[in-house]
Parts: sequence; C-alpha cells; structure tokens
Amino acid sequence: MKYDDQFFNLSTEAYTKVELSANCENEEILKKQSQLLKILLKRFQAELKSKKLNNSGILKVKFQNSFSQESDLGYNEIDELVKSNNFDAFASQYCFYLKDVEYNCDESLPAYYEIIWDYKTYFEQLSMQQINITNQSNISNNEFIKAINDFQQLPIKYQIDILKSFVQSVEKGKNSNEHDIAVNTCLKEGHLFDEWKTRSWPTKEVYWDAGPQEYIDIHKTWWRTCMRCGYKDVFNHEPQELIDARKAKYRKSRIKKLESELKKLKNE
Repeated sequence: MKYDDQFFNLSTEAYTKVELSANCENEEILKKQSQLLKILLKRFQAELKSKKLNNSGILKVKFQNSFSQESDLGYNEIDELVKSNNFDAFASQYCFYLKDVEYNCDESLPAYYEIIWDYKTYFEQLSMQQINITNQSNISNNEFIKAINDFQQLPIKYQIDILKSFVQSVEKGKNSNEHDIAVNTCLKEGHLFDEWKTRSWPTKEVYWDAGPQEYIDIHKTWWRTCMRCGYKDVFNHEPQELIDARKAKYRKSRIKKLESELKKLKNE
C-alpha cells in the first residue's frame, strides 16, 4: 500500500476548525506527545481486536468531550497539542492524522477529535527503515526483505494478527526506553523515594538446653521504592533515618510537655 496525500489534506481541513495558539515549552510538549502516543497505541490496539475491520489498512477512533461526562482519555492531550500546533508533525511520524474535529460542545452533541491511523503504511515505512539500517550495517537482509514481502501477500486477518503483536512490541519497547531513561536520571540525580514501609513476621526457632526447646522469633524488614525508576531499598534493621526522625519527634514532644509544666509552675 503506497502513501496517499489525502490524509494530509484531511488534517489541513480539520485544522481550519480549530483556533491555534502559541507553542508551549519543548519539554512540556514532548511529555504530552509521549503520553498521547501511549494512549493512541492502546486505543488502536483495542480497535485491532474488534471485528469492525476492513481491507483498507486504515483504522479510526474518536476522542470525545461530553457536556455531562468526563472527556475520553487522550482528548485533553490532543486538544492541547492541536491548539498549540504541535500535533500534526508529531503524529504524522506514526501515520496518525486528524480526520475531523467538532470544537463546540453542548447538551446534545459532544466535542470530538477523530484520528485515523494508516497502519499499513506505517508498518511498511518502519520495515523499510529497518532495511536501510541493515544495509548500512553491511548485514545480509534477504530474509528480512522476504518477510516483508510475505507480510504484504498475507490475507488481511493474518496481517491484523501481526499488527497486534507489533503494537504490543512498540508499547513494550517504549516502556523499556522510559525505564532506561529513569535509571540514568537516578544515577545522575539520585532516587526519588516514597515513604518507608515495614513488615513483621514470626518464625519458630529451636535451641538446645537439656533437649530441644522451641521459641518464636520475630523478624522485621523495612523498604522504600524509587517513584522514578522502581529501585527498591531494603533493610533488615531499622534505617537510621527513621531512628533519627523518631528521636526528633520524641524530643519535640518532651519539650512541649516540659514547657507546659513550666508554664503551670509559673502561674502557681
């Protein structure tokens, strides 16, 4: 399936319905685009699993903002990126296009953004990129090219199965990449730990004193987890941080109590 400029034309027509604003900061835009990519992949993955498929290689989903209900997940991200003129260039990389827009919202009709995915073109483009990488690396690509040709000759139902697996792989790769970025950030800046948690459990132990004697031993562990990379910090004894915090709390309570007693003595 060859690329068709009609989707760019659809996006252009859709943009005429929206008032564009100035661009936001790059870091904020990249974060929104990353969030939206995840949402789009999940929505289209659900569409791939449905039975409403045709042989065109095109899927479409609608993100709505109802007057009386919460907006669909992804609507706000699309809205912000479209209005800041940061949707089209980003989305076209993945062959996502803005098909239609309804900007007004009232009690009878919701506002919405309708997105289409030319998934066959995207898959073919991705395959060709891989071929180019393979060529540049001087690695034999005969098997890869054959696999692409075989894919294009398969009936649509088998192509859909392959696309389902592909979407899952993209999501897995994206999550792995985000985890790697988080790990590298923590190496440079340190972890962002949540609150300490603790757990106790008893075990039966045996010691010898004129024969076997049984007693209960209480074990305890403390841990906290990095909210960025997921690293778990585990101690088999109470961390010094908690000991210091407990002592400080006791001192504060003791001082308050002594000040209260001193005040009473002064008033006698």
